Amino acid sequence: MKRLLLYVALALQICGLAGFYAWHARIPETRYLLRTRPIDPRDLLRGDYITLGYDISRPPKDAQPRDGHTVYVRLKADGRFWVADAIADAPKNDGAPWLRARWKGDWLDYGIDKYFVPEGRGNSPGKITVAIAIHPGGQAQIVQLYSDDRPWP
Repeated sequence: MKRLLLYVALALQICGLAGFYAWHARIPETRYLLRTRPIDPRDLLRGDYITLGYDISRPPKDAQPRDGHTVYVRLKADGRFWVADAIADAPKNDGAPWLRARWKGDWLDYGIDKYFVPEGRGNSPGKITVAIAIHPGGQAQIVQLYSDDRPWP
């Protein structure tokens, strides 16, 4: 009986990991290009990661910060880039892309501020922009970094 429980627990863990991988591997087709700036080209404690700061991390001036709360940010096109347009407690079904974020002080955290760079490529040669995909529920995922409009790294 104990052996059966062990096998069931192992099978559930494997199914959970496979499901987690499948969810992250299935990237939505639509891409959104965001303006960004590298904050730290190399994190000494983590190796070749870069820390990114986004223009959309600064909320609109009329937004009231609520530290720790989850909010949704509506994006709107501004030329070829996307910018924050409005903030709401729940996404509206208006056809616009909505990103889930968490208030951290007076800025918004989307969970895409760290990016692993292959070893030895920690410094970008130019201006960085980021293409993201938005999963159902508003979670952002980095798809590609660009340096001076060329794929990087």
